[in-house]
Amino acid sequence: MFHALFFQKYFNRAHLNSVFFVVAYSLLMLSFAFGNTITNFGQWRNLNSISKTAYAAGAIDTFINPLEASGGHKEFVDKLQSCLSELNITIVEVTQMVDNFYANSENWGYSPQEAIKFQLINGHCFQFLN
Repeated sequence: MFHALFFQKYFNRAHLNSVFFVVAYSLLMLSFAFGNTITNFGQWRNLNSISKTAYAAGAIDTFINPLEASGGHKEFVDKLQSCLSELNITIVEVTQMVDNFYANSENWGYSPQEAIKFQLINGHCFQFLN
């Protein structure tokens, strides 16, 4: 994380945390690789806190840098990054948002990505994105 301190003035905390946790998660996952994604609460609850945080960081990175970006995606990314920096939302807080989403048993069938869309994008960042 010390190497990221130099870049701190250029990136918001959520981006720095996501880089750190994606690297940490990648190192942890080398011992047991699997090709599945987390699709519901049952799989989410089996992750430890570090894995949950790394997964949330990867999901945020996917929203920011998808494999194929549409024409209006740059505007969405700018607004999302503005929301994350102005509200000082960290990846740990995004992970807590997913846990809060799953506190309602009616949401157990949804993926963590849907939880992030509901809690972060349609919730906390609604005023920035619309």
